[in-house]
Amino acid sequence: MAYRTLDHSDMNLFKNRLWKLMENKGIYTAEGLAKNLYDNHYVSVKQKESYDDPSIIYHRAIDSVKNKVQRHLNSNTAKKLQGEYAIAYCKFFDCSADYLFGNIECRTHDNQFIQNETGLSEPAIEELRLLALFDSTLGTEPDLNTINILLQQLSSKYNNIIHTITSYLRSNGLSEDSWYDIRSEKLSEKKPAMNTDRVHIPAHSDIFDNLLLMDIEKRIINLKNELKKAPNAN
Repeated sequence: MAYRTLDHSDMNLFKNRLWKLMENKGIYTAEGLAKNLYDNHYVSVKQKESYDDPSIIYHRAIDSVKNKVQRHLNSNTAKKLQGEYAIAYCKFFDCSADYLFGNIECRTHDNQFIQNETGLSEPAIEELRLLALFDSTLGTEPDLNTINILLQQLSSKYNNIIHTITSYLRSNGLSEDSWYDIRSEKLSEKKPAMNTDRVHIPAHSDIFDNLLLMDIEKRIINLKNELKKAPNAN
């Protein structure tokens, strides 16, 4: 029997990919997945004609599906995965068969392509996709428009908007004793020890402004590329 409490971190194993898909759906038992697959007609169960109570027939079907799901949750590879269940998993979890078979790291080929191009994690990609879908539903693109404006500013010699951000940080948003750790890319209000090997820059400095501008440029360019590639972003 497969247990959710066991270590399922090795995504090279089929059973762990299946566990991850289940957990993302809020399903934590073989029976829970079996009920979802059967109730939504993703799988079927052949039973002999019977005059038993319908609830008994239903539970018998669920047990049959659960036993197959349980075997999958104990399998290191997808070699014995039946075609019906491969299709069912792909439809129910909205994933590619190549993900189930371990040929790609992301749940879908679209996500894999975006990750290969940008290095973004799959959760980040999904957040961007939801953002694009939300904007499309509203009939507006406020976030994409903002990114475009910022990119235009970056290509301009004036950079008014970007420098307004740094001016705000220096005047109101940062305490007098703030430091920027280049390695971790985090701000700290604690002055670094003299013997530390980490490189800290005073937040109230021209060097910090330049670092911030470079970071903003990198982030918004990545965001714009992701939104352009995501479905329903146009």
